[in-house]
Amino acid sequence: MPPLTIAELLNLAQVTVLTIPTGSDTPELLLGGTRPFKIENDVRINQRTHISILYHHKGDEVIEYPETMLNSDTSIGYFLHMTPTDEPFNPVRNIAYSAGKPSGQSKGHKWPVPCLVDYTTCQGIRICPFVGDDIKISSHTEGSRAALQLQLDQRNAGRAYFSAEEEILNKTIAWFRFITDNGCGYNLQEAMEYSEQELAIKDHIQLMPTKAKWGQKTKKTCQGRIIIRQRQEQSYICCEHYGSFSHKHFVLYPARSGGYNFDYLCALIVNDEPVISKIELGAHQQGYGPLMSCTTVRNISSVKVNCENRHRTSSKGDTLMTEMVRLSCSSRFTVIRPEDGYWKECPKILLICHSPHTHPIPLPTTTPVQIKAEIKALICSLEHELADMTPRCFCRHPAVINRVKELCPAVEEPMVAHLHPSLANLDHIASYIHTEVKAVLPHGTGWDGVTHMKRIQDEEEVTPYIRVIK
Repeated sequence: MPPLTIAELLNLAQVTVLTIPTGSDTPELLLGGTRPFKIENDVRINQRTHISILYHHKGDEVIEYPETMLNSDTSIGYFLHMTPTDEPFNPVRNIAYSAGKPSGQSKGHKWPVPCLVDYTTCQGIRICPFVGDDIKISSHTEGSRAALQLQLDQRNAGRAYFSAEEEILNKTIAWFRFITDNGCGYNLQEAMEYSEQELAIKDHIQLMPTKAKWGQKTKKTCQGRIIIRQRQEQSYICCEHYGSFSHKHFVLYPARSGGYNFDYLCALIVNDEPVISKIELGAHQQGYGPLMSCTTVRNISSVKVNCENRHRTSSKGDTLMTEMVRLSCSSRFTVIRPEDGYWKECPKILLICHSPHTHPIPLPTTTPVQIKAEIKALICSLEHELADMTPRCFCRHPAVINRVKELCPAVEEPMVAHLHPSLANLDHIASYIHTEVKAVLPHGTGWDGVTHMKRIQDEEEVTPYIRVIK
């Protein structure tokens, strides 16, 4: 049975067809040249689903920011024309939006071939509670790299130039947060007695780094209070257990606090409000500091729990780490694809997008399936170098550089990150390397790996490479 047409698959009613040229020299693996080769208007899928615009794309093109409609009763569709030899996949895995629950799947739909219908919901993004209202109430129906760059430029438009004073202030606040969150850091001493107010503050403070570690247990260290002492008319910061017979406890002298505002640090520790207000109000007038509104936005898939900036809360007046909150979204994605066993007869996938996104445009942090396959193929091609391969070595490898140049001919000195911005995160590449190493060397490169190779070798009738293990 030959591949079915769009009309046969979807049983379309009246459609208006407009054909446009692709006209792009950009490699199909990359995103810049992704353009539909045909557009259809007013497509009726069933009694409940009406597609206002249906874009036809080649199967190897990446749909990163699919469009939606303002009206929830209508939608935008993307029809992917693939080949019988292609592996079927869910195009939602390529989009920049994080998709999740409510989700589900149904099958047995009586189209010309039996189809599976997957549906997922946009999970929105995470924002700092101190962001402006313009970010909280923003929405969009179209997204692109250019629109994302414009959005970032608008957020930073009123931002003052980075100065040395701002760097010192930020480092001081970060140092204060480290001292507050981690305490002394020396070995656990005798049990401490705290007042109820101190215990409440301590529990609230220690909750933040615990969340940031995603359940990883924190080593128990000295629970002594961080205080300020005087010696020869000089103030210094230390653990209350620090003394002439216990030099290993935490201590910080002004002479050793290079790059920090020691007076501001002392004021934060003892909560000296007049000094704190004077310094932070001056910073606010210059366009920075904990009193400024925030612009931090993160994808829902980000592992970061807290905002990277410190903010002074209005209720308690402290500068605790601010946990980012979720900005939800009701936009939905529906994917229609043939059931297993019917792919070769109809190698086509339909992505339908409903309702606008009620949040800013997210960053493209998800590596598309096609680019991920290209990276994994490059990793596997390194063969004997795979055992001790690291992300940095992979990015600098001549074979990788040559392949990237083939894929990005318009870039003078391309890097792996030119394939997709998510690959600038070396943790992504590290996970791909780890997966391939685990497949090739399931028992690792140590003694267990050698004995595993010896067992395999003994089962084969070839001249042994490993003859003796001692």
